Amino acid sequence: MVNFDRMAKTVAETLHSDSIALYRPTQTTGKYGTPIAGEPELLGEVRCSIQPYSSELAQKEYGLTVQAEKRVFTLPTAWAALGNLARIGDAWYRIEAVPDDRSMAVLLLVRR
Repeated sequence: MVNFDRMAKTVAETLHSDSIALYRPTQTTGKYGTPIAGEPELLGEVRCSIQPYSSELAQKEYGLTVQAEKRVFTLPTAWAALGNLARIGDAWYRIEAVPDDRSMAVLLLVRR
């Protein structure tokens, strides 16, 4: 029997030359009950392809009105969730949109 999950991972490792770390934002409460951003929680790293992108292309290709600076293609993962963070090198990005695509995850990112 063919193991499609293993085959997809092998293809992704061959095609995707980049990798990014995905994080979940955390929050603590300040002295007067004010929410304060905490240290992001590392979820893991994923192999991917990163492309420059724009809000205009997001509107044209996906019908989405969002800010976008990068588009990331990767295998579907629960870590690729709206509002999570991506670290590319030393730069931090927030996942602004995850357009529905059953064969791969597409993430639209904006610099944080």
